Amino acid sequence: MIMKAKTLFRMLPCALLLAGGLYLASCSDDDDVSGAADLDTEEQAIVAENEFARIASVLAEPTELGSNWASQTLKPAVGRPVEGNTSVHQVAMADEAEALAFYNGLTGQHLAAGTTGNTWTYPGIGTLSYEKRGEADCYAVIHVNINQIPTLKQINLVPSAVLGDNAAGEAYYSFGDVIYDSRDHSYWVCGRPASPEFGKNKSWWFSLYIRDENVKYDVKATAKINGKKEKVVVGDLPYKLNGTSDKVSTFGEMLTLIADPNLYNTYATLVGRPKGLGSITNKSAKEMVEFFGGVRLHWEEKNLFNKVFPVMNRMGEHHLPISVSKLKELLTKPFTIFYAGYDVNSDGCIVLPACSFNGQDDAAKAFNTTFRDFIVRPGQESFDITTCSLNGTTLGNVIEDNTYLNKTAFVIRVKDGQKLSTNWFFTPSPTEALPGVSDGVLEEVWRYNTPPDLDI
Repeated sequence: MIMKAKTLFRMLPCALLLAGGLYLASCSDDDDVSGAADLDTEEQAIVAENEFARIASVLAEPTELGSNWASQTLKPAVGRPVEGNTSVHQVAMADEAEALAFYNGLTGQHLAAGTTGNTWTYPGIGTLSYEKRGEADCYAVIHVNINQIPTLKQINLVPSAVLGDNAAGEAYYSFGDVIYDSRDHSYWVCGRPASPEFGKNKSWWFSLYIRDENVKYDVKATAKINGKKEKVVVGDLPYKLNGTSDKVSTFGEMLTLIADPNLYNTYATLVGRPKGLGSITNKSAKEMVEFFGGVRLHWEEKNLFNKVFPVMNRMGEHHLPISVSKLKELLTKPFTIFYAGYDVNSDGCIVLPACSFNGQDDAAKAFNTTFRDFIVRPGQESFDITTCSLNGTTLGNVIEDNTYLNKTAFVIRVKDGQKLSTNWFFTPSPTEALPGVSDGVLEEVWRYNTPPDLDI
């Protein structure tokens, strides 16, 4: 089930700038708001920072966002500026569906297909407005008024042919490539490669290694419990994971295809994927089955399943290690990915953005990918995100009426290639290694396009 975004926003009192925002899900299907919570000023600030971190990760050059993020000024780094008007940038899209998915990912909404217009507003951050164009040279336009990115005014979502100089070389990284980052001892998987052919100059990477800084412990909220308002601990919740819905859907589906490459025969028949996985694939189903077969083979040979999934040594009943074959089986069944920091919806409920893959535990279906925010009700439920990041499961959490949430669950953080690299000032070339590889900060643990060793 995909929940439609509500077109209202709620003003939350805050001394600085953080009064509210536009939020997405209702507390339940019958709009029961008994789980509504009032956040303290500090918690409101964190929610706003989560919102801006997501937007900045897509639209701006990488930077460390500190407590003064609201007053920072960032340079735009999305797509390509229009010649003679650098306030307008162009981003290549496969079709109108991808254009709307990009806007949904940017704003954290789940607007339905066919949406022709929408405005997202968050006090202290600004507004983003979507306008469907449906023209041969422009699918849609996003009007931008973000306080912290003042020089970016408009994003044109266009066919890749409009950019003019595509197909300039082969992408250096591919689906399933793995990099080790020595700075925080984490492994990163390429979940959406760059693709010069389709006008995509950025690669996108995800990691299941969740740092302590990505968890806000003992989040508190005031809620009505037994008729009285009380301050309670909501739980340990995710913070600044910086994933977006359009990217995470590709990540999760890629994991299923690595686990069982033959499923690409099913994937290729799905409606709404005209350019294949990540909207950058024009190869036949047979070629993609062979490709993912090669990825899986090398992941097995190089023990990459164990490296990519830190839960491998803890997952399973009583935290016993599980086999690679068992993990692959789990990835072809229903599972959930938490990909962004916690938020508050229009009813005042605390929600965690989540994506379910391959249906639900009680209704499995390959590539049935849906977005539905997980709702945490203060005083009724608690939630510990570290249970998912450490053990790969939601079990152990108190979950009363969120029966749609799959038992197998992972937590990811997301970076584009520039943020993962050691050079934050320039977008890396899509046909070259990321800055940081040559000096050993980043290690290419495995890369699909690595030239073979030749005995001379």
